Amino acid sequence: MRLSRRNATFMAIGTIAVATIALSGCGQKAGGGDAGATAGGSITYLTSWPADTPQAKIFAAAAKDFTAESGIKVDIKELGNGGAADVINASVSGNGPDLFDDAPDHVPAFRKAGLIEDLSDVLSAPAAGESGKIESDYPKSVLSAASDKDGVAFIPHTILSGGVWFDAAANPDLASKAPASWDEFKAELDKLKAAGKTPIAQEGGNASYNVLWFYWLMLRSHGPGAILNLSKSADAWDDPAVLAAAKEVTALQPYFQSGYEGSRYPNAQNAWAQGDYALDLNGSWLAGEVKSVVASGAKLSTFPFPTYGADSKSVEELNVLGWTVNAKGKNPKGAKEFIKFLVQKKYIEKIGTDALNIPARSDVTAPESLAAMQKAVLASDATTGYMDNAAANAPTWYKDVLLGLDDQLVFGKITPEQFVAQGKEKTAAYIKSGTP
Repeated sequence: MRLSRRNATFMAIGTIAVATIALSGCGQKAGGGDAGATAGGSITYLTSWPADTPQAKIFAAAAKDFTAESGIKVDIKELGNGGAADVINASVSGNGPDLFDDAPDHVPAFRKAGLIEDLSDVLSAPAAGESGKIESDYPKSVLSAASDKDGVAFIPHTILSGGVWFDAAANPDLASKAPASWDEFKAELDKLKAAGKTPIAQEGGNASYNVLWFYWLMLRSHGPGAILNLSKSADAWDDPAVLAAAKEVTALQPYFQSGYEGSRYPNAQNAWAQGDYALDLNGSWLAGEVKSVVASGAKLSTFPFPTYGADSKSVEELNVLGWTVNAKGKNPKGAKEFIKFLVQKKYIEKIGTDALNIPARSDVTAPESLAAMQKAVLASDATTGYMDNAAANAPTWYKDVLLGLDDQLVFGKITPEQFVAQGKEKTAAYIKSGTP
């Protein structure tokens, strides 16, 4: 099962379980939410989490508890293949859910469709059974990641980020002193290789994993905007740092496992979890994904991507998943009451204990495997969204230009110089085309 930052909430990839949206109330006028209605009756929650996932089980259990306490029935339905478009289309016709999953890359479309209910009253209220404001339960950076210029668009439950994964039981030296700089990291790769180990697990069949090396090197050298800016200007490719990062990516090829080019998800990460490879540059969701295959006695952990360059930037990726109240739903007030119930500490804690992800509340710690990543993200000087927001703001460029060229670079089919030259040429054509 794979529910990463790219697809956990019908986001960029959209490869989620097939389900049919069977929403009642045909004939209700569009924008059916009545601002004067009182919470009660029932609400519909359209979820992108398949029923067998930890998240689905957590939220279903909370819904059962909520109904028992409030009398408000929660009808949970699975989202279909249409993803965000299904939510929008159903809502416009008056058949939309009261609550649905959301993440930053889909906020613009939902905002444009008028589906995002104002959440200021939720933020100023306490979580059910708790004191203080819900707003105070979250780090400012987390709420900022869930916001746009019009305010907080959804209430987060999970933080997603990335780093270098390793087994602390098999590599105790990495646990005691992880490589902090890129030079130290390369020295560690040589050390691992000399010891007869395969240093890096690389899922060659997954372009969005292949690009992580170039992505993180650029973030470290330039900070937020490093990748997104490459989509905005062909001249940005002339920056010497782009070529330098590409050369570093090429130099990693000898450290990948044999046959990495043909590896298909989840083969590489499963083999890593079983101890075949030492390191895996991946996302915060990895421990949850390999839970059923991890080697006995393994102690999964992470360290931040190393510093790189003379002026390395302290920047981490900060993406969030959460819930949006549909402004065109039938019972937005009931949905808000459900959110206040969902964000109780006892449920958000389960994001860490059961789903093995980083909980969004500031007073809830991540599982041990993600403690270092949680600390790095919340302590960073700056943060950026998934793939530096390029996947959301320039999707065609991201897929057709960056991912396509990076795959060829990672596989050794083009040189770093060709990567830069073709990147500049293709970006110029992309900008001229006016394609999103």
